[in-house]
Amino acid sequence: MELDFSNQAHFIVALAPEIILSVWGIVVLLVGVSSRRPEGPRTSADLGWLSVLGILAASLANGWLYSVTEVGTHSMIALDRFALFSNWIILSGAVLGVLISQGYIRRQGLQAAEFYALLIYATVGLMVMAAARDLIVVFLGLEIMSIAAYVLAAINRRDPRSAESGLKYFLLGAFSTGFFLYGIALVYGATGSTHIEAIADSVASGNAHRALLVFGIALLAVGFSFKV
Repeated sequence: MELDFSNQAHFIVALAPEIILSVWGIVVLLVGVSSRRPEGPRTSADLGWLSVLGILAASLANGWLYSVTEVGTHSMIALDRFALFSNWIILSGAVLGVLISQGYIRRQGLQAAEFYALLIYATVGLMVMAAARDLIVVFLGLEIMSIAAYVLAAINRRDPRSAESGLKYFLLGAFSTGFFLYGIALVYGATGSTHIEAIADSVASGNAHRALLVFGIALLAVGFSFKV
């Protein structure tokens, strides 16, 4: 199968793993809310395995994408071996995170549905970043991941350290978002594009404003470093 991103429907195919995970996060929340028995160790474990099932479904979609070829490289997202391999690493980390966190959720009495849904959406943000060919898409993926991470950091309301870490991470993330966006603006001003390949072509041809570009990349690095 060939994907031509001039056809908007083909974006749905290329983003199949991310879409599956996004829908699955809602499913986990709905199952957690609609459960008739009070949330306990068994419910937490069930929601954990349900989350793993959704991650495995996204993994199957990611494996299927190896049979798909992309026409051109001018889209805002990539469907190449790097993106697909990165997805394997991210999905493996998500499964490991779900399995490791089950004991912590039981001990702390946390809301399992919300915890696993946030973990799933953080995974979606990382996968969007891995597939990005445009700095705007990198920013969107970074923010999806960061917002989920803010809430995960502060989710244990019984522990004052959790609220403190969530607030500090949020404030630090807000500042780094400003650095990152300003860096994108400067890179766009230096090269006339936010597309990564167009930026590389502009630099290779010598058309980029060198000082502005260096300053923009420095701000991008600062913003990204504080986020991660």
